[in-house]
Parts: sequence; structure tokens; C-alpha cells
Amino acid sequence: MPDKKNEDGGAILTPEDFDSTRNTELAACLITLGFPLLNNTPGFSRVIGEGIAGPGGAVTWWFGKRSRDGKYTMGEVLSRWEDWNWLNDPNNLDPLAYIITGFHNKRRLVDEVKKREVMVLVQSGARHALFSKNCSRSTLDRVERFMGF
Repeated sequence: MPDKKNEDGGAILTPEDFDSTRNTELAACLITLGFPLLNNTPGFSRVIGEGIAGPGGAVTWWFGKRSRDGKYTMGEVLSRWEDWNWLNDPNNLDPLAYIITGFHNKRRLVDEVKKREVMVLVQSGARHALFSKNCSRSTLDRVERFMGF
């Protein structure tokens, strides 16, 4: 975070110091990886008005551009968020891959509960995959790549 201070002792932030997302799952991932919420309290802004996202308005989460330990940058996390080749690499043990896959699994669970379909859980070593018994061939192909079959 910046070293510049204003007369009240607060940090002076420029757009180079922070990034934002409206994706709450991505925000939770960033918090887990140690990205600082901007100003820590509240770390988000809400815009409410006619035609904006829904009755609760649109929430934007604001973060520093690098995890506190320096291991991850915002750009890296954003590029990996839907990089299926990277996520499906059976040798990929990066914690970020597990976090993203966990959110993918959560969305599938919610979908399946809504549809009340039979789910299949497959385990191979440290890898677990959850998918519908009646899923498409392309989904099975992705599961097989992820599991290293």
C-alpha cells in the first residue's frame, strides 16, 4: 500500500494502488489469499438506484493489488479465475486452484440441489470432483482432465 500521507495522517491512494470487483466469490478468494481490503472498513461500496443490479444495489469490493505476503498479484488471480487449462492440470497444487475449484463446486452443488439430480463424487489422490450423474460429455471430459485420467 502507498507510503504517501495526507495532512490527517491517512494514506493517499491513487488508482495504481487498488483494484475492485463486483464478484463476491472473487472477493472472498482475494481475502483468503491475503489481499488487503481497501481501508479495511468497510472495504466496499454500494450503489443503489433504479436499474442497478437489483433491490440491494450493486456492491463493489476494493482491494490492494498484491497479497500481503507478496505471493499473488490481482492480475494473476484474475487471469487464473477461469483458466480451465491451468485449473485442470492434475499436477497443479497451487492453493489458488483449490479455492477457485471450491467455488466452482459450490455453484454446481447449488445447481444440483435446485435440479435435485443425482451427484457423483470421484476421488483420486488429493483431487476430488463433483458432477451430475447426467452431465454432458464435455463436463465428463473436463472432470477426467482435472482428475488426471
